[in-house]
Amino acid sequence: MIKELILKELREHLLSLRFQVGFLLALVLVSAAAFVLSTAYQRDSHELFQRQRQEDAFLAKYSHLNRMGAVVRVGRPPSPIVLVRGLPRDAGVETLNANPMLELFPPVGLDSIVGVVFSLLGYEGNRSGLGGRQSPTA
Repeated sequence: MIKELILKELREHLLSLRFQVGFLLALVLVSAAAFVLSTAYQRDSHELFQRQRQEDAFLAKYSHLNRMGAVVRVGRPPSPIVLVRGLPRDAGVETLNANPMLELFPPVGLDSIVGVVFSLLGYEGNRSGLGGRQSPTA
């Protein structure tokens, strides 16, 4: 009896228009975020490769072997693709006491928008599905 009731409720919520629209929105957002972040990562990797080639060409043309140790390499690898980020590992009490706003609220980007939309979808799913309440119908 309880199994049938659970299956009925689950089927009802999975087939509801609210769930389907939310799932479609989540799928589109994650796909767009993955595409944008991977494109940016490829662009950054290509720019790093170009900078390294230019730097190597410059050093080969204008430097001597005895002076190459003092040359500072400026190229850094691109940052990894992250959809949801938390506090950095080096964020200690001193960092948070000095100015916590920069650590707690990073600049808004596509990853922040994805996080907010998923939070809202989770809240709505909890309110309508797990709370047992149905939205009033007109």
